[in-house]
Amino acid sequence: DINHSASLKNTVSYLIQKLNEEDSDDKVDVTDDLEKDVCNCIDMQRFIFQTQLVKSLRFGQNLKNVLIKIYTDMQGLVSKRKVQNIANKNGYEVLFDINIIKKLSEIKFKDNDPLMIEISSVSLRNIKFINFIKEFTQMGKIDPNRVIFEFSEKLVYDEINRFKEILTEYKNLGFRFALNKFGGNNAGFEYFKFLPIDFVIYDIEFNKNIKNDKFKTLFENLNLTAKRLGVKTIVRFVENEEFFNVVERYQTDFAQGFFIEKPKEI
Repeated sequence: DINHSASLKNTVSYLIQKLNEEDSDDKVDVTDDLEKDVCNCIDMQRFIFQTQLVKSLRFGQNLKNVLIKIYTDMQGLVSKRKVQNIANKNGYEVLFDINIIKKLSEIKFKDNDPLMIEISSVSLRNIKFINFIKEFTQMGKIDPNRVIFEFSEKLVYDEINRFKEILTEYKNLGFRFALNKFGGNNAGFEYFKFLPIDFVIYDIEFNKNIKNDKFKTLFENLNLTAKRLGVKTIVRFVENEEFFNVVERYQTDFAQGFFIEKPKEI
């Protein structure tokens, strides 16, 4: 890539990144019985999918959030958060995301609402995952114009310009991106400034503190800023009419929660 070959430092950093990403795919010996069960389920693609409506409040098209669990022999249903922790620990992080996409592509949805799918930021930057998505797209097994990859990250990725280039590669195929846990204790605001993001999903701290004047002011002005930048805003965990009215009054673009619709089995 000419953007990297023009600088020796950038070239070396880029190559080291690629080596590290490839090394991160190596699986380790799994010792815990539950972890073995979970990793086996990832290999076998034993996923349970639900969808929940992400309602448009600004007269646009609705979205659907894809919720994922795994069914294990030992413990029954296991949440994605717990599965993700086990996958990360045992070198299954990228395979987990690849197999989710593979399994989801087999489902015939009744409508054409765009799907929001949570993907690890590590996977998004991983060359194996990137090549898989490109090949899957070329084979016609995934419609990139219908997929929104959702991600968040605790710490800012050092090579943020390279991260931007990677996301741009996906966007050139037609994919869009949602930044999750926005406004929380994470890398969200830096990524909002520098990365080509299409949606932001507010951190649950805004739900908990929306009656606080400072949070109200932040919420109102972040919505306004996002609108000026062409970024859509989403609030999750909308559980009652009172909070729904607040979300709508401050011109949020989308809302999701039990007040709007409970998750539905696919």
